[in-house]
Amino acid sequence: MKHQLTEIREAAAALLKTKFRRVYHNRAIAPAQSELPCVVVYIDGRRSERKGISPVYRHDVRLVVMLCVQANESADTVAESMLKEAETLFFKHPDLQLQQFEIEAFEPENLQIAYDDSGEKVTAYYQQVWHLVCFESVEAV
Repeated sequence: MKHQLTEIREAAAALLKTKFRRVYHNRAIAPAQSELPCVVVYIDGRRSERKGISPVYRHDVRLVVMLCVQANESADTVAESMLKEAETLFFKHPDLQLQQFEIEAFEPENLQIAYDDSGEKVTAYYQQVWHLVCFESVEAV
C-alpha cells in the first residue's frame, strides 16, 4: 500500500502527463537543458488530523507544480501557457481521479519564480503551490 502523499503526487503527475511530455514526480530531479520545458510535481508539506474519534483523517497538503523553462525572451509566455494548461486540467479534475480520498478543496495559492544560472544556460522555475484538503477513511487494524 502506498503512502497517501505518494498517491496524491503520482495522481497529479499522471494527470499532467496527459498534457505534457516530460513530467517528473520527484523534486530531486535537476532536468538538463535538453529536457526543458518540463514539469516537476512534489509535496511541500502536509498537516493531518483525525476527526474526533472516527477513523477519518483530514489532510491539508501543499502540492507544488514546478515548471522549468529555459530563461529567454519567450520564457514567460511558455511558462504562463503551461501554468494555464495545468490549472485547466486540475479544475477539470478537482478530485485528481483518486478514489480513496474525498477531496474538499483543491485550489491554487501562490506562484514563485526563481532563476538558476549555474548551468550552461539560465533556467527559470515557476512554482505554483496548490492547496489540497482531503479526507481519508482508515480501517482499524
